[in-house]
Amino acid sequence: MKKLIFIVFLLNNFLIYSQCWNEMYLGGRHTYGVKTDGTIWVTGQNIDGQLGIGTNVSQNEFSLFSNTSVWSTFSLGLNFTIGLKTDGTIWSWGGNGSGQLGDGSETSKNSPVQIGTANDWITIKAGAAFVLALKANGTLWAWGSNISAQLGDGTTISKNIPVQIGYFTDWLKLGAGNSHSFAIKSNGTLWAWGENAGKLGDGTIINRSSPVAIGTDTNWREVYGGVNSSIGIKSNGTIWSWGNNTFGELGLGNATPTYVPNQIGISNDWQSLSYSGHHVLATRNDGSLWAWGNNNAYRLGDGTTINRNYPIQIGFSQNWNSIYSSNFNGGCSIALKIDNSMFVWGWAQWGALGNGGGLLVQIPTALGTCTLANEDFTKTQITIYPNPTKSTLNITTTTPIQKTIIYNLLGAKVYEQAFNDSVDVSSLSSGVYIVKFYGEDNVVFVEKIVKE
Repeated sequence: MKKLIFIVFLLNNFLIYSQCWNEMYLGGRHTYGVKTDGTIWVTGQNIDGQLGIGTNVSQNEFSLFSNTSVWSTFSLGLNFTIGLKTDGTIWSWGGNGSGQLGDGSETSKNSPVQIGTANDWITIKAGAAFVLALKANGTLWAWGSNISAQLGDGTTISKNIPVQIGYFTDWLKLGAGNSHSFAIKSNGTLWAWGENAGKLGDGTIINRSSPVAIGTDTNWREVYGGVNSSIGIKSNGTIWSWGNNTFGELGLGNATPTYVPNQIGISNDWQSLSYSGHHVLATRNDGSLWAWGNNNAYRLGDGTTINRNYPIQIGFSQNWNSIYSSNFNGGCSIALKIDNSMFVWGWAQWGALGNGGGLLVQIPTALGTCTLANEDFTKTQITIYPNPTKSTLNITTTTPIQKTIIYNLLGAKVYEQAFNDSVDVSSLSSGVYIVKFYGEDNVVFVEKIVKE
């Protein structure tokens, strides 16, 4: 009996710890999640094989996709998935009717297939049925559906293998909407192409078959495309929106469309954004959560179905870490708190929330619990100072540490080094970050820091 009790205790401890999440990726109707132990889990619609588990059976709870650390990041389209491995290769699976898997065919796959043989890919971004990607040399590539010129190669012909877009070598970041595309160059300028109707932000409604500059500002940090509109955040912490405004998704306090970027409010403390087809989630530097736009199926998380045409705070918590809204109007939302616990809300019809099949979740609701495992109690043996800091973090510890990694509040890694008793953060932009210290095979300490 004692052995049985001990086994149950260990299993329970593992299951509790396994509810701690590090990163999420949402598609139209399917979801990928990376746990703090490095395992990758999937849930949601799978009729095209977009979960990549070798079957076409949909799921309403998370199941294991991989227990390895070979994957670097994912990007999810409407019915397909793109994965970037740590060796710089790209893999794809799911629906392929427009060649979006990039493997030279239009045949769907329910397990990963490699795209070409290149191993110098560094960034991937999936649109509804197309993909943008960057190589280490700063070149831009695209493939998949091109009926609205969203690939940017000067044509409206779809491609089933990667094609280079232009000859620039200074592309830095990507954004993809339903049928339009964005990229930010290393000089901070914003470029757009594809279907327009005002959502490109160039002041016209003319489709663009190759990248065009949007204004002259040089401080764009991130940009996101929805179905009929777009939104971006600048390095000064302000957010800007443009395009259609049927549901108030521009956050400007009205339902009027605009063809050029307009600032949302006057605040300059926005930290991160997540934009679905018609609703927006955002966090501020204080860790608070905000939302606006289409509120059908409770996707904003305020307990109502009333559309909001300006940002409203969701609850009063100030410990939100990262936010995710389903792409291409899937209708659900997920957020992680600083302690790596997951909260879900909105429309779970296709199992994308992983909550066992409940259809509607009105407010952010914890999915499982996130209690640190026994090994994580060593965290009291680590001290970080000063915090806030302008340049250097000092660390004192009696716990063995292998490496230090710093993430922004979107979950993207911005700094990594082998463990040292000081970390130079002077190159980071002002804002809130998460620093994680890793032991031999697990996270042993997590802390929130502020870079002044």
